[in-house]
Amino acid sequence: RGQRGCGVEGRRSVSSRLEALLRRLQRAKENGNAAYRRGDHSDAAERYSYVVGSLDAWPAERHGGRWGDEDLGRRAEELRAVCLANRAECRLQTGDFAGASADVAAALAVPWPGMPASLRNKLLSRARRADASLLELAQAAVVVQERVEAGNPAAAAASSNPAVAAGARSTEEEILKRFLRDHFLISDPGPSLASPAAAEEEEEEPCGCCICLQNDSPDGEQEGGARQRLGTLPPPCRQPVHADCLAEWIRKCRANNAAATCPMCRQDLEDHSQ
Repeated sequence: RGQRGCGVEGRRSVSSRLEALLRRLQRAKENGNAAYRRGDHSDAAERYSYVVGSLDAWPAERHGGRWGDEDLGRRAEELRAVCLANRAECRLQTGDFAGASADVAAALAVPWPGMPASLRNKLLSRARRADASLLELAQAAVVVQERVEAGNPAAAAASSNPAVAAGARSTEEEILKRFLRDHFLISDPGPSLASPAAAEEEEEEPCGCCICLQNDSPDGEQEGGARQRLGTLPPPCRQPVHADCLAEWIRKCRANNAAATCPMCRQDLEDHSQ
């Protein structure tokens, strides 16, 4: 009986420590939300990383299970998923597209059967933004490298002169910035889908257009008075898309002497340009 009593007391002690940890981490997450709203995305990402790292470091092996308490465990997993989702948005804002993609995958892998559909949809949209940005950056890097090698003598001498190499890198970075500003098929990474605080809202909302990431307004009216309803891309994608967004995507592809391909699966869209 004495040993059983000690076991119960031990579990209570573990639960109380975990509950105290969750309260502290909840405050850290709220501080991250405040930093995000100020526009300090790097600081917000660091605060979310503190929450995720603290939960990952919880010594589960000593407590007979991942958390030792079902209710507290559920709260911990939900907090971890939300902070991963929030950090993904921050990394998108700071250009860390690979990190954002990894955060989305980790958040979707969290054992949270009741994850709100709104949060899941936002995670999937952030994954699309990250993947599209990585692809366009890779394509831009190829073009930039060709331009630098063809038109910048510093690039040819870079291997033998460290000072020139630094100048070549600076020139290449400047060309890359200009190229992305002038020729990015999606001219900006897209508006923030939601603030980190709003990512926790429970209401279900549809996943937006895969190009502009916006949903329909309740009456179907968009900025400028144009009536916009979400349609779908042709098979096999069938992702939601606005007809005007798709037409603009195809126009920009052609303007860059590129094949008009689906922004998601890269199939030929020439037959669907009307």
